[in-house]
Amino acid sequence: MANLKATAEAYVHDGVKFCVLAAPAYFTDKQRAALAGAAAAAGLQVLRIISDPVAAAIAYGLDKEDQEDATIAVFSMGARACEVAVLQSRGGILHQVGAASDHAIGGDQVMEIIMSWAMDEFKKKHKMDPRESKKSVERFRKACDAANRQLSQAQQVRIEVESAHEGVDFSVMLSALKMNDLISPVKRGISKLIGTALEAAGVAADGVRKVLLVGGGCRIPAVQTIVQKALAGAEMCSSLLADEVVVMGAAAQGAAQVGCRVALSEAANQTVEVPVTPRDVCIGTGVC
Repeated sequence: MANLKATAEAYVHDGVKFCVLAAPAYFTDKQRAALAGAAAAAGLQVLRIISDPVAAAIAYGLDKEDQEDATIAVFSMGARACEVAVLQSRGGILHQVGAASDHAIGGDQVMEIIMSWAMDEFKKKHKMDPRESKKSVERFRKACDAANRQLSQAQQVRIEVESAHEGVDFSVMLSALKMNDLISPVKRGISKLIGTALEAAGVAADGVRKVLLVGGGCRIPAVQTIVQKALAGAEMCSSLLADEVVVMGAAAQGAAQVGCRVALSEAANQTVEVPVTPRDVCIGTGVC
């Protein structure tokens, strides 16, 4: 957190005292408190902690009073986790009504699948297993990462690994169609996760008006396709950079609180997030 503070101060050429933090929707109160504690230790005063889905909605301006009431799904896929949150926007108030997350789904899993396929292809062709060498595995990782990025804009790419294993160079074509087949487990996991989030929110798929895409994993065309299929009829919002949309939302919230010559007590009411419990709470019989 201290490094983030130093980076911000270098950018604005001034001291930074206040901050707005964004946390994953699945964070517990204890995790949020730890996040706030880290900020305080770095010399920052936390004005508010908002969830990543709410930050994304703010970035897209869905917190404005003139916006039509709508049900919004926020699909977030990073390197090591995938999260789906369902928000209700009512007169500028953003209310999270349901969420689901899976730490087994993410960009790293996609990378591992592509890399495993490429190494298997090498083994078939050269009768050697590059997994026997850490250096060879790392070379495959770098080449497959580059190919994965290129596939977000091309129908096929060539994976080229120089001195892949035992001094042998390796090259293989990977098409978008082949990649779709390879990551079928990921796509099934995403479909299930979306269904779980909708069920938790008590919302039907056709009731979702907009879908916000968050995280680098959303650059994968196959991921976008499965989200669009699961939430058919909803408007896919991807005009903002998926890697930056949460930060943009948190920055907009910060600007609303301190950047527009508005008193903090007044600014706190400009964007309202209705708190929800991050985990189920059972009351009454003591049986859950």
